[in-house]
Amino acid sequence: MRAVAVLVTLAGAVATAAAAAPAGSSAHVLRVGTWNGKTGTYTSIAAAVRSAKPGDWILVAPGDYREQPEQRDGVRIATPNVHIRGMSRANVIVDGTQPRAPEPCAPQARWQNLGSSANGRNGIVADAPNDSVENLTICNFVGGRDSQQIAAHRAFQGSLLTVTSTFVSRNQPALYGISVSHAPGPIRITDSFVSNMADSAFHIGGCADCNAVFDQDTAEHSVIAFTAIDAGGRLTVEHSVFRDNTAGIDLASEQDDSSPPPQDGACLHRAGSCTIIENNVVDGNNDPNVPGGQGGVVRLIGAGILIAGGRHDTIVHNTVRDQGAYGIVVTPYPWLGQPDAPGAHCQAGRRGTVSGTPLCFFDASGNVISGNVLRGNGSFGNPTNGNFADASAHGDSGFFGPIGAQIACATEAFGSCHGTDRPVVRELEALGRALGVRTHVPISRARYPGLTRMTAPAPATQPSMPDPCRGVPANPWCPS
Repeated sequence: MRAVAVLVTLAGAVATAAAAAPAGSSAHVLRVGTWNGKTGTYTSIAAAVRSAKPGDWILVAPGDYREQPEQRDGVRIATPNVHIRGMSRANVIVDGTQPRAPEPCAPQARWQNLGSSANGRNGIVADAPNDSVENLTICNFVGGRDSQQIAAHRAFQGSLLTVTSTFVSRNQPALYGISVSHAPGPIRITDSFVSNMADSAFHIGGCADCNAVFDQDTAEHSVIAFTAIDAGGRLTVEHSVFRDNTAGIDLASEQDDSSPPPQDGACLHRAGSCTIIENNVVDGNNDPNVPGGQGGVVRLIGAGILIAGGRHDTIVHNTVRDQGAYGIVVTPYPWLGQPDAPGAHCQAGRRGTVSGTPLCFFDASGNVISGNVLRGNGSFGNPTNGNFADASAHGDSGFFGPIGAQIACATEAFGSCHGTDRPVVRELEALGRALGVRTHVPISRARYPGLTRMTAPAPATQPSMPDPCRGVPANPWCPS
């Protein structure tokens, strides 16, 4: 597993990004394109970003911007405290397709720009602290194992963003929508919409104390709606809607590029849990036909909220409904093989060896799940499917028994459970032997929906900022 109105301060007071550059300061406004008959200085966002100084605003007029098609990143922000704002959320498009494509976000394979790197292309990358991007659309940055439509590596605010891909591909899709990686925070992603991602719509990873808030966001038709991999501490996901994905929310300990593990929601400087998943709607995440299909991302189809080897997370006051497998499920996570990152060496995990292959077994513990509304879950009808499942027990009543077998079947992590040859039984028994745990792995029924036809439906038009001039220093597009 790898996957806005006004900006709000972390204290909760309403403010815009203009607070970083108050009226009368030395901030400048750089204009891209033509707005209301007035032409700006720049024709590309990337050129404006290269010219921007700390505190500057970049306003972008409606248009289809095919930014830097010969480079891996469409736009890279290397200057701190730069604020990019589109003048129309639906009509300012940062587009990853080839410059000669006949329409914005063209879906046909011949118009995709796969880039020269096996990692694929990125849309907007924020490499400096305190940058913000808001009120625009990003699409079709595809082509490899790490493509990201928006990537943030430092303190960042994203607001009123529409992120999608129209390209249907098993091997070269758009992987991540809005991705935050190894960022010290503060991070705030609000009122944003992501669809059609082959890994995670929203992703955060590699932060023991993320200092991050995801608020009033929506994810649709992606493999996983929201992932927090080796991410914890101060992390809040609230008032958001995750629907029609393969799986909903995933909090996991892994040894991938988000390392070091584990995923731990404990507060760093006081007792208790600081990773809070609250007041979200998680609805009908049972869809295998998303871009990327079953292209290698481990996902638990039909799981609403999943804690996989995570600890000290708080899951409260969410509505989780119509999930085919489980409404909420807690399970250990077995990482088989060498770590994918040099900083990972099975921190907080249990080591073992399975047929000569290293094993790191991450237990789930200390999680609080309370006050959630669970309705209509378990419709796949397999044993243990239902509103809630806890596979965190070590023996045959947990991960090494019927619950663990069904979880493994739903993920297909050890292969398919269809037919008479079911490798999941052999794999779980081998894991149990490596850890000295008794196993009891019957599978009387294990039917989970598989890929039939990948689709990438166009997202509905999302609300735009009512007044894109609000908080911006006076300029020809926004006179005082």
